[in-house]
Amino acid sequence: APCPHTYKPVCGANGEVYDNECFLNKAGIEPAESWETCRGHELCPSVCTEEYDPVCVEGKIYGNRCMQSHFCGKV
Repeated sequence: APCPHTYKPVCGANGEVYDNECFLNKAGIEPAESWETCRGHELCPSVCTEEYDPVCVEGKIYGNRCMQSHFCGKV
């Protein structure tokens, strides 16, 4: 069965961030001990989902954390 496109990021032991636990399990990767393993691309998948879970940063509203690059370790 395909994984749901719910954006609840998890950090894999390989340092990759997966959109949710289902994708992590499908890849056959163990979850990381902590987010430190994925530091730098924390909460930063290659493609942002359209899920509307707004965040406000410096007075500007973004559709979700992913769409606001501050949360992806980018400037």
